[in-house]
Amino acid sequence: KHAKVEKERLLLEQENFALETQNLLLEKKQLEQDIDIKNKELTTYVIYLSQKNEFIDSITQKLVSGNFKMNKETSQWIDSIASEMKHNIEGSTWNEFEVRFQQVNKDFYLKLNQKYPDLTTNERRLCAFLYLNMSSKDIASITFQSLKSLEVARSRLRKKMNLDRDENLTSVLQQL
Repeated sequence: KHAKVEKERLLLEQENFALETQNLLLEKKQLEQDIDIKNKELTTYVIYLSQKNEFIDSITQKLVSGNFKMNKETSQWIDSIASEMKHNIEGSTWNEFEVRFQQVNKDFYLKLNQKYPDLTTNERRLCAFLYLNMSSKDIASITFQSLKSLEVARSRLRKKMNLDRDENLTSVLQQL
């Protein structure tokens, strides 16, 4: 009778362990889905910021290049506004992105710095954008770089990371 009770207890413990394992797997899956959703939200937000910045940049360009008949004081005032607008969009976009990115992907920079400690700030920034699977065009509009300079930056990054031509840079970063 004692052996039978012990056997039942062991069976219940096994069932409990199996249920706990299943629960942990479901929690892990849910957390992974939450991270995917947050990354998609982050990408959408960055694209929104990019479009907003392009709009502000076009207004700034129109203000600066406009052939308005105005006195020197007004011209200087418009130039100062254009300069302030340009400075604002360049700094604030990255700061907002970085805060949100670190909230979603807490360990990314830590792992990136451990594996590739000699990356510059701009290279780490590029890695974050690539981690989100963003296109070169989107990255260029956010960072105010030309597509050509962005391609050069990607090439240099690949060299620093010792990646072969057939290795996908984005996949390598997403595996960190």
